[in-house]
Amino acid sequence: MAQPFEIMEHTADVGVRAFGASLPEVYANAARGLLSLLAAPGKVRPLREEMVTVEGADAVDLMVTWLHEILFRFDARRMAFAEVDVLELQPWRLTARLRGEPLDVARHEPGQEIKAVTWHGARVEERGGQWVSEILFDL
Repeated sequence: MAQPFEIMEHTADVGVRAFGASLPEVYANAARGLLSLLAAPGKVRPLREEMVTVEGADAVDLMVTWLHEILFRFDARRMAFAEVDVLELQPWRLTARLRGEPLDVARHEPGQEIKAVTWHGARVEERGGQWVSEILFDL
């Protein structure tokens, strides 16, 4: 796999297409893609650890809920994250560890202002032996 994710441009939106050899890897790489849009990669230090558990009705619902939780923590709690580890993935539940630090707009260089994780065109599927997820974000 050449890259863990790529940014997708879309009319008035932006998205992430994430790749993974396993389902947990695609969830982690989708989160890394979102984090790269929120703050400058490499500027955030992994000083604090937060555990996250989310639930969803299926793989797509779980992905949307997972990314929404990260966006919530960035916006409401003002936390920027540097590292993502998916620790457990069950059909309707994901547990992960996020490492980061309080957002410092001068140092972290915030990027896109993302309003929401959308359902439009959202997918999580296996293609040719690898997992792929596509998620759009409302700007």
